[in-house]
Amino acid sequence: MSNQPKLYFIWSNEHRAWRSPDERGYTRELNDAGFYTHQRAIEICARATLGWLEGDPPPEIPVFAADALQALVLEPAQRTGLLSQLIAEIRTPRHESA
Repeated sequence: MSNQPKLYFIWSNEHRAWRSPDERGYTRELNDAGFYTHQRAIEICARATLGWLEGDPPPEIPVFAADALQALVLEPAQRTGLLSQLIAEIRTPRHESA
């Protein structure tokens, strides 16, 4: 089992877009989406549920980055770039603000 952190993207049903890095807005391009640790993604998504109406989709949901990348049908060059970015993120220790 790897000690590397599992990274997540955050999908916003409300904005129909991905969360940008450092929670600075939204982007429709997965290439520009931010990576978040599991704990941080859950915190962000939980905060977004304030005002969530029963029966509506959740405002924001965490998406396991590796699953998102595998599920997308991308041109090989795009997929290689995203996977390289994911690998770099895993190898680079980051301090996240709460």
